[in-house]
Amino acid sequence: MFIGGQSAGAIGSFFSAYIDQQEWEIAFPGIEADLGALDTSGNNLTHSFTLKGIFNNWGMAMSSSINPSELLPTISFHGGQDNTVPIDSSITGNIAFIGSGIVHDVLQTNGICSELTVDSLGGHGIYTNSVGLEFRIERASCFFKSQFCNNCSSTLMTHAISANCSLDTQTSNLQVDQTSIQLFPNPTQNDFTIVGDLSNYQIEILSASGTLIQVIYSTDTSHTIDISDLPQGIFFVKASNLTNNQLVLQKIIKHN
Repeated sequence: MFIGGQSAGAIGSFFSAYIDQQEWEIAFPGIEADLGALDTSGNNLTHSFTLKGIFNNWGMAMSSSINPSELLPTISFHGGQDNTVPIDSSITGNIAFIGSGIVHDVLQTNGICSELTVDSLGGHGIYTNSVGLEFRIERASCFFKSQFCNNCSSTLMTHAISANCSLDTQTSNLQVDQTSIQLFPNPTQNDFTIVGDLSNYQIEILSASGTLIQVIYSTDTSHTIDISDLPQGIFFVKASNLTNNQLVLQKIIKHN
């Protein structure tokens, strides 16, 4: 699972990743008595998820809560002139915070992948129009994909550089239609069924990194595919029409 947000949402993401109940009590004595235990929300259920990375948009972390053993890969965007959430360090009450710039340095120092884009003239909130939003989402998507593929590299950028981590760069000339087929159940444990007009389609099962796993030729309106022998993870179903270059690319999640 990845977590992220903008401003308060990014701060909350850092808190979720790094602050435990004891640290909350030190920062805000009596908080558990007032609001309940951090991991149960007033019930007896405990969390069962693991965070794999953070999408930080002009946020900050509590410096005392971060230790090297729990650092997570993080992609960050921050304005150099942000006076609301400074990119470096700040003090709120008696609590010291570190912004995206210092977080990036801490991650690099400890060998954890970090990508930071800084707009040196930007304030609180950068790349917020439709083009900028798409840029941030694409960079975050590629960054998180790099975690699955174990090929992440730390980067510091001072201007917008478009992401390029296409699953299959050889299909850019094909028409893409994401709605012409359906996959169910999704997520799945053993097999899934593809439903749609699959006449004269080549169906490929790809790993998250784009590695070809299986090829199937179909002339039916539905096709059930057994993936029980695959490990848990994210895969892609790529259906290519052999007559009109129609391409469909859908994600399938395999669980144990």
